[in-house]
Amino acid sequence: MTEYKVGDKVKFVNEVGGGTVVELIDKYMVKVRTSDDWDLPALRSELMLVEPAPEKPIQKIAKAPLPSTEKEEEPEVEAPPIEKEAIAVAFTIPEKAEIKDDPRLVLFSLVPENSKDPLNSSLEAYLINDSDYLVLYNYVIVFDGMTISREAGILEEGTKCFIESYPREQLNKLSEVLVQLIFYKTGQYVPHPPVEKRIKLDARKFYKEGSFKANEYFDEPAQMITVYDSLNEKLENISADEIKAVISKQNDLAPKKPILKNDQAENDQEMIVDLHIQELIDNHAGMSNSEILEIQMKHFRKAMDEAIQKHRKKLILVHGVGQGTLKQDIRMELEKDFKSFEFQDASFKEYGYGATLVHIRQNFRPRRRR
Repeated sequence: MTEYKVGDKVKFVNEVGGGTVVELIDKYMVKVRTSDDWDLPALRSELMLVEPAPEKPIQKIAKAPLPSTEKEEEPEVEAPPIEKEAIAVAFTIPEKAEIKDDPRLVLFSLVPENSKDPLNSSLEAYLINDSDYLVLYNYVIVFDGMTISREAGILEEGTKCFIESYPREQLNKLSEVLVQLIFYKTGQYVPHPPVEKRIKLDARKFYKEGSFKANEYFDEPAQMITVYDSLNEKLENISADEIKAVISKQNDLAPKKPILKNDQAENDQEMIVDLHIQELIDNHAGMSNSEILEIQMKHFRKAMDEAIQKHRKKLILVHGVGQGTLKQDIRMELEKDFKSFEFQDASFKEYGYGATLVHIRQNFRPRRRR
């Protein structure tokens, strides 16, 4: 097997093109930078050396003179007096503050590089930190049976970062992704144990257009995979006794009246409804995601009917960001049952990406839903 060095010019044996070796990954693989500035992992056995890296000239290093063995008498210097004001305090006890344990959500996504031809495009991998925590991450892949650490770093609050691009011809060899996470904040915060998530990648889904869906984080359809969701973890850890207690208290699940902004009067032109589950029912502990979504969609339909009956011109549906399931279902139903209505993202300044604005057409009769 040819021994490669960083800077070697190589050519791909089984495909067109080549590039320059920029990293020696292990004894089997190297990273090659193509003429398009793409860094691709490649097996050494599938490369051919075209031009070796230029040898670096040998630089002679001048030796420092040996220290003298003769002891020189150093004049005694009187140390200046230490002033108390000059002594720095190493640690101060901070004041106690109320600490909020914010939800933690991290997603792994695959986005086609060419959204117009997703089934033949390379896939770009991203990590998304949809939380108020800093995240220390380590990203590892299982490629052709080899476990390879690809990148580690810090993901800031509410940001996403590009990891790498997977060429289509390499996807069948990519079987698994391992993501390790540590959540933390500066100052006082609620510490949590590290998270490790193994994501099995089904190569068949890379060739199905339905696998790439609209989402809150990209303009293009993408595969969204949950690495960690603290809210779902809390629901999964609820005991059977707690679930029974919730079911026995049906009155606690009685729906509330939709929340209107500033106690809107009957002649107001705008109506705002918050569809977060905690705003719709008093207690949702133990409920599955599908049960929560069903309640939210029921309130969405009720709000649409009420807005039409009261001749509102605008209806703002506050659904939040999350994984985008509620937003997708709302917009699908708007396209299906309210085709003459126009809708768009609500004010980014007020709601970010977490609300939809619906323009209500007057004299509209909603079709009967099952």
